[in-house]
Amino acid sequence: KKHFDCVLNVHPQCADAYLGLFMAEIKARNKSQAGKIFADGDLTGNRFYQRAKQFADTSLKVELESWEKQRNNRLIREAEEREEARKAKEAAEEARQTRILELRTIRSKYDQCRFVISAGDWHTVGLKADGTVVAAGLKSRVSSWTDIVAVSSGEYHAVGLKADGTVVAAGPNFHGECNVSSWADIVAISTGDDHTVGLKADGTVVATVITLRDNDIIKPDFGQCEVSGWTDIIAVGAGSAYTVGLKADGTVVAVGSKAFGVCDISGWKNIVAVSSGKGHAVGLKADGTVVATGLNDDGQCDVSNWRDIVSVSAGSYHTIGLKADGTVVAVGKNNGGQCNVSSWADIVAVGAGGLHTVGLKADGTVVAAGYNNDGQCDVNGWKLCKNPLNFMEESKQKRAQKKEERYQKQRQEQMLMYQRKKLTAAKNELAELHGLFAGKRRKELRQEIAELEINIQITKNKIEEITKRLDG
Repeated sequence: KKHFDCVLNVHPQCADAYLGLFMAEIKARNKSQAGKIFADGDLTGNRFYQRAKQFADTSLKVELESWEKQRNNRLIREAEEREEARKAKEAAEEARQTRILELRTIRSKYDQCRFVISAGDWHTVGLKADGTVVAAGLKSRVSSWTDIVAVSSGEYHAVGLKADGTVVAAGPNFHGECNVSSWADIVAISTGDDHTVGLKADGTVVATVITLRDNDIIKPDFGQCEVSGWTDIIAVGAGSAYTVGLKADGTVVAVGSKAFGVCDISGWKNIVAVSSGKGHAVGLKADGTVVATGLNDDGQCDVSNWRDIVSVSAGSYHTIGLKADGTVVAVGKNNGGQCNVSSWADIVAVGAGGLHTVGLKADGTVVAAGYNNDGQCDVNGWKLCKNPLNFMEESKQKRAQKKEERYQKQRQEQMLMYQRKKLTAAKNELAELHGLFAGKRRKELRQEIAELEINIQITKNKIEEITKRLDG
């Protein structure tokens, strides 16, 4: 550098001296290296380079212009790569958004039947299109239920949402989990081990109050029912000792036991469905991926690689995912074969229980896998509906049909009562005429008696006809 400074003191317009100072500054040992550094960087504004270019002879100018050409080619190439990357990113995002819309459409179809089947710890309940309910396993007294539009199974109890927004429940009611008779305006239900949660039409949530028994060794109240302050909720999930709520903005709230980090869901976003298990919670994202938190001793939270999922269900120690193509995936404990669902196809709804899994097929039949020690998998003969993907419409038609049948039956019973009253009055009148027979002319009285007997026979015939229709 000192050498080039000395040269410039004598020859202030020496291009080679300025180029030497430039190379010293960028730490290039020769022109070839300097050209590479120049092409890879942004050194056109360097003062020494500018002077070297200003005073360069023809040969040096050609060399410096080749440096600039290499640099310009690099900039063009990088710009093209950035543009390609931008287009690829936009295409990927467009494809992602398109897939999200496709999954939303599929989910909207499956939403009609996701409350048709539910697996509890030791039993399974299924909703038929006519609004009645069937059960397998530990017997739940659900056979008398009518006008049901959704079912949910807990550890030992089952809950049904009626068409009028009220709720019915069956089970031992150990901790008040069945105390739902006063609920109204409910649009969705979820059952935990010891509590039941209901989502109201206004986005608020109600829950049963935990009651304690004298022989409770472990107190079941962990605050899982403290949901009165929740608003803007669109879905709920009741777990073992906690409750999660999905908000309209795709975020999730939780209350209850903090064990295993099961309530660590504040960072979840873009969630469209939630499900609560024994000690883990699962969330389905809009893009068909799944997140999970909580107990993972058996791998029940290993869902990060799942794709194209449209419905999820968390069991005691396993997790089930329904894919858009009607197949099913599972992770977690498989000691009873509850995760042996890879061969299932044409599934439209799934339910993960204690040690078993159930699936509703597109033809309305039901399949099951896992422990069957209490008969919870005895669902082979079930036919819940004709077309589960049109369950709401089919259910609506069935309920309307049953309502019309009840109306016609009541009308027939009223007609029967009227005819019986008419028959009684005719018999009374006939008896009265018999009493007056001795005091009147025989011919006139016989005519009146004959007419009454004809009317009595006609009334009897009508009664027989109505009775046959009622029996049929």
